[in-house]
Amino acid sequence: MSTKTPVIVYWSPYARLDRLSYVNLISEQPKKLYSTLPPPIMGELKNAASYHLCKSLQKLTKNMYVISAPLSASANLSGNFDNSFINSSDGVWNNRVGSMSGTYSIDYDFSWIFFAEEPVVIRQTPPYFHNTSSSLHGYVTSGSFDIDKWFRPINVTFNLWDGVNTINVTKDEPLFYVEFETKDGRPVVLKQFELTQELYDYCYQATVLTKPVLPLASLDNLYSRFKNSNRDKKILKIIKDNLLN
Repeated sequence: MSTKTPVIVYWSPYARLDRLSYVNLISEQPKKLYSTLPPPIMGELKNAASYHLCKSLQKLTKNMYVISAPLSASANLSGNFDNSFINSSDGVWNNRVGSMSGTYSIDYDFSWIFFAEEPVVIRQTPPYFHNTSSSLHGYVTSGSFDIDKWFRPINVTFNLWDGVNTINVTKDEPLFYVEFETKDGRPVVLKQFELTQELYDYCYQATVLTKPVLPLASLDNLYSRFKNSNRDKKILKIIKDNLLN
């Protein structure tokens, strides 16, 4: 067991406030990835054969969490890749311009937000330890950024495989993983906060309204502006005033 002081990572589902209570009610809290693996082999060979005892696996998954799908949903896409038509009876899909040549992209309309007051890099990846229905159709986009220097949501964008025009998501299956890279490999502790209108506005203005003004700005540029404007201090104060656990 690590004796290093944990880093606190604050998190919340991210949605418009008129939808937030609903999203909170149907969403599961992030789960430690290690706890979601199938049970280890039992019997005489358990120590030799159990992947769970592998130190490299334990190191890899130490700060990795699973984000699961709140609802089952499916969609069929048609038309141009840069302006597709979505045929679905589920109201959880949003249009997304195709990211790769000749393939469709689509947004599953649920998001999460994470923040820290100490240096932490968040990394979003597809759920490669799990066999999910969505992985047959495409993959969740990946990326990383410093959550102590930028306040933005983690979205669920699927890039479909070449020649595929359908997507299925199954309730409670992993959507993606989030990994937290901390200084000196410190563990993390997750604390949930209530997203307020002010926090929602900070995020929306930083990620949507600034794009026309700062097109293709580098992350370092955005980090600098965020810190210099003292948004990190203001956001942290509001989060601490609205902790749920």
